[in-house]
Amino acid sequence: MTTTPSNKALAVANKAPVSSIRTARRATSMLAMLLGVAALAPLIPRIAHARRKLAVPHRAVMLAQDDDDSGDATAGKGASPDEIEKYVAVYRAMQRNHSMTVDQAAASQGLSVGAFRDLERRIESDDLARDDARRALAAPADGATPTATPKAQR
Repeated sequence: MTTTPSNKALAVANKAPVSSIRTARRATSMLAMLLGVAALAPLIPRIAHARRKLAVPHRAVMLAQDDDDSGDATAGKGASPDEIEKYVAVYRAMQRNHSMTVDQAAASQGLSVGAFRDLERRIESDDLARDDARRALAAPADGATPTATPKAQR
């Protein structure tokens, strides 16, 4: 009588139970996810900073919703050329003397910090005033070039 070895015993011995295969797959996918998170963890502060830069400022949303049709488009908005000159003078003073505080620079123009911040807000919310102030700040301090748009063009 000849006996033939059975291949069934070897095949069963090499097979892992289905539950352990599922567990191994879950563990592998969990490990891959954790490694991905660990690789991205150093970038999280940069991503958060970039999101803050891209976020629309709250005051811009308020300005977009402001539909005042009272007839006077300049009421409570923007700044006069004299106010723009004061604003520019405060920033110029701080550019000349980097140790000067906003309080000191604003006081030299007869403004409190609160009044200066209000003026700053009004200038930033008015496109023409903001452009005039930026042009004036970008121009040389000696006055070789015009520092603001002439009053006739406003």
